[in-house]
Parts: sequence; structure tokens; C-alpha cells
Amino acid sequence: MRRRADANAAFSLCGALAVLVLAAGCTVRGAAPDDAAVARALAACRGGQGLLFEIADPRRRDGAPLALFGSVHVGNAAMYPLSPAVEAAFEQAEGLALEVDPRLSPADADRIEVRRRLPEGVRVCDTVDPATCDQLLQTLAALQVDSASVETSKPWAVALSIEQRQFEHFGFSPQQGIELYFLRRAADHKRVVGLETIDRQIDVLDELPGDAQNALIASVAHPPAVYGQEAAQLLAAWCRGDADLLEVAFAGAPDPGPTETLLRERLIVRRNESLASAMAELMQGPERWFVAVGAAHLVGSDSIPEVLRQRGYQVRRISTVTMAPATDAGAAAH
Repeated sequence: MRRRADANAAFSLCGALAVLVLAAGCTVRGAAPDDAAVARALAACRGGQGLLFEIADPRRRDGAPLALFGSVHVGNAAMYPLSPAVEAAFEQAEGLALEVDPRLSPADADRIEVRRRLPEGVRVCDTVDPATCDQLLQTLAALQVDSASVETSKPWAVALSIEQRQFEHFGFSPQQGIELYFLRRAADHKRVVGLETIDRQIDVLDELPGDAQNALIASVAHPPAVYGQEAAQLLAAWCRGDADLLEVAFAGAPDPGPTETLLRERLIVRRNESLASAMAELMQGPERWFVAVGAAHLVGSDSIPEVLRQRGYQVRRISTVTMAPATDAGAAAH
């Protein structure tokens, strides 16, 4: 059955997982920001370079290489088109693979709605500490969001809703994100698959302990200009393909506590292993694939490129300016 596109349902749940971890580790420097300055900084990204890798299986002489692109899950029209290298890699592919297929059926959307709800009689502020509850209510007021609209949602669902609203405050949305940009262009001439399912991604969130759920809300419940400045710094790094800066940002604090360590392990590291396995399965067939996953999954010693390299695949970073090979993944994602 052909499924309808439902970007908000899909990407408000799973597309921002990595961004939550990233936001918790960012530090804003300099004078207090204002909305106008943040909006200008966020709008500065043009022709995003991102991070692009080519993955090949040397054991299959007839196998086509896979193009792996590190995406951002929200965007605006000014970001497009992306760099010529990224656009060419997509055009050459016969299939498009995303973290999750966002084309949800009504039954999918109904199931998500049920799974994001707290038990009857429980409110989100009953599940987090008082300071986080106060922070949450202040942020909702600043974003002009009625607290009643989220009070019966689980903490992870509230955090993802706030994050999406933070970006919308500055003119960014999932509908203009990288995944849906490519999905619209794939239309009916490219095969589209998800590397994970919506239910699996909800499982990851539901299984987080209470202190981690509390940390998710605390990581996004900030005044819009403060959160936006953090986001602008990261978007700028992604826009120019700055893997070193992104690696530092996604690594979080130099000496992370147990909760931050657990979040990174559950939301990034473990999923890197399973996402790498899904990509390896794609490469068993004859098709050439373009894969887009969150940029947080492509940097660091436990990144997807590094996992695949350790499994014997040939991995190289592709320059998003000249299309020439840049560096081996071991050096590019150190």
C-alpha cells in the first residue's frame, strides 16, 4: 500500500535524536544573543556541503559503491541546492535510504500518538524534577506554546516537540529538511527505504531511564535566542563541512557524566552499529544507493564510517567542493 508523506509525525519523533545530544553539549560564547541576530546566522547557510563519504565492499567486484551523506533534519528553502558533489551523488544513485521512511500510513500516525502519551492521570511535570519543569514552562511561554498541548506527553516526546518549535521560531522546519528534500526529488524514479523503523526509534526513547528523559527536556528548554545561537553554530559547521568542529560538538562535555554518556551510547553509538549493518545489507545488491543520516552519526571514532572501515569496507571522505577524494575515513572521522 502506498503510504502518504507525514513529515511532522516521523521527524518530530526520530529525526532530531542526535541534535538533542548535541545541544546538551554546546556552550554559547560571547554576548547574549537576540532573535534577529540568530535568524540571520541560521539563514546564512547556502549550498550546504555537509559530510559526504563513499563506501565500497572490496569483496564484491560487481558491487556499486554507496554514497553516505550526513544530513540535518530541519532546513529552509535558502539551503538548496546543496553542493554540486552532493547533488551529483544523489542523481547517480538508483535508491534513497533514510534513517526512517517518513511516508506514514494513518495507522502508523495513530500508533505514534498512542506511544507518546503518558498513562492516564500522569502529567509530564510529574516525571521530571521541579527545576526542569520550571524551565520547561518558561520555554513554552517564550515559544507561545500552550502547556496543555504537551502536558500528557512523555518527556522524550515533549523534548522533541520543543526542539521542533525552537527551529520553527527561526523559520526552519522538517518539511524543508535534507531527508524530505531528497524524498521529494526521488519521487517515483528511485526506490526509497528506511534503515530503521519508527517503532524501533520509539523503543530507543521509551527505554531511556528517568534521569535521561529529564536531561532531554533540559537540553532543549532554553530561551529561543540561546537555543538558536547553539543551533546556528552547528549549522554553520555543517554548511561548510567542518568535520572537526562537528566532532567536538557531538562529543559533548570533555568529562561527561553518566547521564550524558548513556544518552550518547543509546542514541548514537548503538545505532551506529545497527545503521552500519543496514547499509552493508544494501550493498549486497546491485543497486547504487544514496544514504542520508544525521551528521552526528558520521563523526568520531565510533561513527558509521569508522564502524564500516573496521568491518573491512573501503571508506573515503569525498570533497563536497571538487568531488575529489579528500581523506581516508580513519583520518576524517578521528
